[in-house]
Amino acid sequence: MYGLKQSPRKWNKRFNEFVARIGFKCSMYDTCVYFKFLADGLFVILLLYVDDILITSNSKLEVRKVKFELNSESERKNLGAANKILGIEISKWLELKCLYFSHKTYLRKILDKFNMKNLKLVSALLDFNCKLNDERSPKTMGEQSYMDGISYEKLVGSMMYAMLCIHLYLTFVVSVVRKLMSNLGITHWQAFK
Repeated sequence: MYGLKQSPRKWNKRFNEFVARIGFKCSMYDTCVYFKFLADGLFVILLLYVDDILITSNSKLEVRKVKFELNSESERKNLGAANKILGIEISKWLELKCLYFSHKTYLRKILDKFNMKNLKLVSALLDFNCKLNDERSPKTMGEQSYMDGISYEKLVGSMMYAMLCIHLYLTFVVSVVRKLMSNLGITHWQAFK
């Protein structure tokens, strides 16, 4: 199926039909999430990204059953316990029975890419007294040419990805700096950094 225009659609249709046959329901909120609730509070969740599948459950036996069923449908490669998916690092805290999700490596790459790795840590994400508006947009050609050399849109997009995945506390800051993309000034850039 690889290489054809309709391959992704056919693959997704085939996968949907198969997981429905083995008792999974597709989430109405995200079509890449499938779940199956079993007796005694057991559950299995499948997360699909293109042709990668992440399986999670509160039962190792159920995970093995699902893997067996998936392998009976088509050949799969088992990569073992997930440590990373879509740039999100996954750590297990067994004593607390929880998972910890981090973008540490992704965020470091972003800081390196935009020459921001030597910035100071701050306790507040955006200075309350800093008013970011059009009055602080570039006034001179020098300021404009300086700002033209900054890939601000790419940085905001990168931060939006981090915000949407796990860093919800960035929502306010990203929403403020996103509004200024069309006429960004040096003051805006300094506030964002």
